[in-house]
Amino acid sequence: MDTSTANFRTANSWVVYAAAMSIGDIIRAAREKRGWTQKTLAHKVGLRTASAVSQWENGNTAPLAAQRLMVARVLEIPLESLYEFSKERAGAGAPPPVAAPLLNLLSELEPQDAEVLLLLAEQLAARKKKRAR
Repeated sequence: MDTSTANFRTANSWVVYAAAMSIGDIIRAAREKRGWTQKTLAHKVGLRTASAVSQWENGNTAPLAAQRLMVARVLEIPLESLYEFSKERAGAGAPPPVAAPLLNLLSELEPQDAEVLLLLAEQLAARKKKRAR
């Protein structure tokens, strides 16, 4: 096992590897480690085409919350590695204290239950942004 694989699989060291990478780079690296095509990953997360995976990997778009959960599960990487917690991600090291327990709980839920919670969280965040304007 090389260093990058070890960093993807250990809870404490993923930050060292992931902090210097974009979300798209993390997805690409984990996908390529498994020898999967973009189409294979797309199929495993329930997408019809590889277009979305390509967009994620090239940094044009980011996966939706429910998609991030599925990507983390099928690639067996920490869910928190698919989130940017601050503008200083590369130097920040770890997510805010409340984020890790929430993400851990989320990853233990059935996919449909996790989607409900993720949608609620997205709606609450949108409402907060709207109030701030």
